[in-house]
Amino acid sequence: MKVHLIVVVFLLVNILFAQNPDNIKEWKTYKNKFYELQYLNKWDVELDKPFEDFIAYLRPAAPGLPMRESLIMTTIPITDQPIYNLDSYQRIKEEEVKNQIFRAEILESRIVKKAGIPTHIIVYKGEKEGLRMKWKEWTWLKDKYLFQLVYAAQESTFDTFIRSAEVLQSSIKFK
Repeated sequence: MKVHLIVVVFLLVNILFAQNPDNIKEWKTYKNKFYELQYLNKWDVELDKPFEDFIAYLRPAAPGLPMRESLIMTTIPITDQPIYNLDSYQRIKEEEVKNQIFRAEILESRIVKKAGIPTHIIVYKGEKEGLRMKWKEWTWLKDKYLFQLVYAAQESTFDTFIRSAEVLQSSIKFK
């Protein structure tokens, strides 16, 4: 009986928070001097924060919810940083994950071309603040700036919103 109740609650949550990233009418545009991106209307969004350009929470806040799935886009000038190319960034990022995430496991780390721009993609999981978490990050190096999009979720809900995160990532257009 308890298992059936858990399954019903899980299905109800997925139906209530289901997102249709393919419906273009549900998307808004965020623009700054470096890029533009598309995001769903119903996301809670914070723009132009001191350290992040764009933060989107992919589901509404709810009592007892330990964290909300999020997408965070940052622009980092790299003039004083020891990052010269994506290969050096990849090595630095992998070490950072291993050193800062408890029980870190890197599931994927590779450099590909996205829209003609070299992109580092890393997927990893581990424990942070007592939660089992999973992340997917896309990083671009362009014109002395590092652009980073991070999707973060509890490991148990990661797959629920990954499609929306990937659609947002593919909407990014650099200027």
